[in-house]
Amino acid sequence: MIFDYVVTNSYVLLKLSDLRGRDLISFDHWTRQDILTLLWIALDLKSKETNVKLCQDLSCTVFYQDVLIKAGLVKGINNCGAVATSLHSSHLPSTLNLELFARCLSSASSVIFVEAPWTEEELTHLATGSSMPIINVRSKDSAPLLCLAECMTLFEHYGYLRRIVVAYLGPTTDPIARTYIQLLPKIGLHFRYFSDS
Repeated sequence: MIFDYVVTNSYVLLKLSDLRGRDLISFDHWTRQDILTLLWIALDLKSKETNVKLCQDLSCTVFYQDVLIKAGLVKGINNCGAVATSLHSSHLPSTLNLELFARCLSSASSVIFVEAPWTEEELTHLATGSSMPIINVRSKDSAPLLCLAECMTLFEHYGYLRRIVVAYLGPTTDPIARTYIQLLPKIGLHFRYFSDS
């Protein structure tokens, strides 16, 4: 366990055990405290020395499409001391029972990171079949892990998140824009976007 409680400004936000085993498909059912706790844990893990292996003897499966996203995830997983197994989406058949697929993956890994061309509904089916947490990196509908990483970068740069204005120029159908619309107001950031569609 990294720490029992996350403390900021003398307030205890959440016990770490409250986040264990939770899926991150989207931020629909995540509160502000849940999201901030996740950010604090990520910042704490990033600040640890590389020789401290907090996740030793754990294995993570990375289901990916983009090689750059896979490289970043595998590096982070290895820095924490866990072992990463990667699977490219092109290796899957066109028809796939997601619950059975998740059951097979969860028997061999502690956490499953998914970057796939699936909808949130399909990811929910995947999470139903899995006994381990499913983390949505990017899907057709949302990109929660990517947006959370960008919020972590903003916090590292500014030292706070409230009242920061994030501007977005692009289509609102983009999964990152959809996730920003859902995530940023929950943690106190302002979101401005311009779209021609």
